[in-house]
Amino acid sequence: MELYTSMTKLRMLTNVRRSRVLPRRGEVVVPIGQEVNPVHVVARATDVASYQILRAANLLSVPAKDLDEYLLVKEGDSLKRGTPLMRKPGLFGRAKVYRSPVEGVLLQVRDGCLVMERSGGLIELRAMMSGKVTSIMPGRGVVLETVATQIEGIWDSGKEGFGRLRILTESNDQELDPDQIGSAGHGSIIVAGKISLLESFEALEEYGIRGLIVGGLPSQLYHKANTFPFPIIVTDGIGKQVMAEPIFELLQQSEGRQASILSSSEKPRRQKSEIVIPLPTTHNMDQLKSAQITLTVGSQVRVWRMADDAAMGRVARVYVQPRRTKVGALLPGADVEFSNGKVQFIPFRNLDLFG
Repeated sequence: MELYTSMTKLRMLTNVRRSRVLPRRGEVVVPIGQEVNPVHVVARATDVASYQILRAANLLSVPAKDLDEYLLVKEGDSLKRGTPLMRKPGLFGRAKVYRSPVEGVLLQVRDGCLVMERSGGLIELRAMMSGKVTSIMPGRGVVLETVATQIEGIWDSGKEGFGRLRILTESNDQELDPDQIGSAGHGSIIVAGKISLLESFEALEEYGIRGLIVGGLPSQLYHKANTFPFPIIVTDGIGKQVMAEPIFELLQQSEGRQASILSSSEKPRRQKSEIVIPLPTTHNMDQLKSAQITLTVGSQVRVWRMADDAAMGRVARVYVQPRRTKVGALLPGADVEFSNGKVQFIPFRNLDLFG
């Protein structure tokens, strides 16, 4: 009998398939078989004017009535993507600047919010990863394939990017020191075991990084993460999580290589957020068809015990019949042995299988 649990993909060498889809119907501009790089435009569409509301006072953590003190723009001003909207002084002389996420016009400042009209224009869909076009969805987008290292994330900030990997912490559980970033972080995808200070995110923005891969994101920074211009992908959870050791080790082995951070999407089918690191290899993609991975004795798993508490272990025994938990529920699961030698029964729904 084969038993399955939720699976986080962590593969050093696999055939990655990724759909790139326009937000509205348009035109695909590449043929099947085309080799592309991350900046390659694969499809285009014409956008229409729309509106976006930015909860500015909440972002600044100030009362709505005080918002005018921090604004750098006024109603009626034209905006470009990246135009500074607000500035708030920070610690050690570092000021936090919030920039416009859209191109258009600031229509209104009301009740602590900025109401912006987004200009219509041309939408260009980029590949965002190196690979080959293997399928076309007429008017919508393409499917790309590449041989790569693949690491799925738990959460992402909704942005995408690519750059060379740079590891800034020595271990999977080490806190990022803002003073260690330096100018070498410019244009790189930064990897850190954990980050708990807002000042670290602000320093990363100041040095112009292209993306951040981190084990855990503190709950108090969760809502602010979307405001940073660079993409963020979390590998292990929201809270006090550190990066799982197998993920950190795989990223260490890939340091210096080009990586792409791809955000989750629901169309045309659900795609998880993931890190894709294309390999300079001669492997035939047809020879790397992914087999279904099953839960067996010896499988490496990540155990979720509380919302912000996870640990790594290996399966010691798999139960075919449900077992009664400490709270009295009958659930299917497995015995997991942790690094300290302790063995504990864990329901399947609390397991991530690395495969």
